[in-house]
Amino acid sequence: GLAGGRQMAPRSFDNERRATQSRLHINFSHANLEEGREGYLCIEQNDEVGIPGVVYDAGFVLAAYITQQRREILTPGKQVLELGCGCGIAGLAAALMLNNGDGGSVTLTDRNFDALELTSQNISANGLQSKVRTACYSFGGDP
Repeated sequence: GLAGGRQMAPRSFDNERRATQSRLHINFSHANLEEGREGYLCIEQNDEVGIPGVVYDAGFVLAAYITQQRREILTPGKQVLELGCGCGIAGLAAALMLNNGDGGSVTLTDRNFDALELTSQNISANGLQSKVRTACYSFGGDP
């Protein structure tokens, strides 16, 4: 549908309750983080941003995979680049799993400025500003 001239995100979720929430709380307690580290993310979503403004089931699956496999894929100093980050759930999960002081960082990109603004809000809401930055980028274009 259209809202204010924008295409609203389709609602094809396995979990309809989650689809209607503006704020999602995602628990990664399965990750067995070191003591003193938080194991959850708070993600704002906004379907008025369009397709990148909501978290789709694939985003949850990717975030869970990243947290479960973090020791293998998020080695010290790892630089993570996410193309088409939308709300940022996968990249923020990666940032959450990076150990402080190991030199790792995450760059989240999207071509949609409104999505990047939403992602920036999610970065701040989760206190991940020291590990994550955003950049506007449309894959296939010049860096």
